[in-house]
Amino acid sequence: MSWISWFLATGFDAITGGITAINVVGKDGVPIAAKWNNEGMHTYLGMTVANYPNLFFSYGPQGPTSFCNGPSCLARLTFAEMQCEWIINCVKHMQDKGYTRVEADREAEKHGEISFWTSTTTRHYSPSRKAGIMVPTSQHINEVVDKDYEGFHFSKKSA
Repeated sequence: MSWISWFLATGFDAITGGITAINVVGKDGVPIAAKWNNEGMHTYLGMTVANYPNLFFSYGPQGPTSFCNGPSCLARLTFAEMQCEWIINCVKHMQDKGYTRVEADREAEKHGEISFWTSTTTRHYSPSRKAGIMVPTSQHINEVVDKDYEGFHFSKKSA
């Protein structure tokens, strides 16, 4: 029996491709692809990026979804549900307070140490330029809310 195998390099980018492909541009005019290329990939909570106000994403770089297929994760809520629920609650918080703009703090984005929860252990990872290394847990993102959205700046300026 003989087998013929084909491996195709399509250029698929599972981590940043969806975000960089739509040419998201920060308030300084720099596309997110250029920022990540020049400074390394950093996110805050795996859902936001400093200098890109009102930008939220799920299944993005450094999010817990990097480690699993969302619907099959070993958690009460899937990671995708956890992220989306957090984003919805943040937008509700903005509406309740009359804010029109939210932005991740650059220091929180670059220097946080975050825990990654697995079914058997908790591991700590320091910031890295690689995707999927700093991974927020539901406990960590809830602590951010409990500390009045620590690591975020809110304002009533237009985005």
